[in-house]
Parts: sequence; C-alpha cells; structure tokens
Amino acid sequence: MVDVSQSGARVEGENLPRVGKDVLLKIADVELFGSIVRASERDAAVKFDRPIRPAELESLRAVLEEQTGGATLHSI
Repeated sequence: MVDVSQSGARVEGENLPRVGKDVLLKIADVELFGSIVRASERDAAVKFDRPIRPAELESLRAVLEEQTGGATLHSI
C-alpha cells in the first residue's frame, strides 16, 4: 500500500485484481472491504465500502509506516 485515505487506498504490486473486483484489504488487525475502481499493470485504486474513521486512519498510517509490506490484498 502506498497511500490510504478515509475513502480508499492505492496499492502497488503484480497481478492486481481488475476494475470492478471486490477486495478485502488486511492491514495488521484491520480488515477493509472495497472494490477496485482503477487498475494498471503496476498499481490499483481501492474504494472502501465505508469511510474509515479518523482514529482508524491515523492508526493505519502509523502501522504502514512501521511495517512496509504489512498490507495484503485479496480478491473476494
């Protein structure tokens, strides 16, 4: 994951899901449901099903700073 906001995230990687695919994003102990709204060969944008609360967002950003590679993206 390279960026996260209250409404979505941008992820980079290989073999990412295509536009319209539902996904589950796991970061540490947080699970976020959403769908792919933009995708290229190298990155994808995920729109969350519900906005993240400000406290959750702050926590996620702290975890991401501490743990590079701590996020996984799964098609569902």
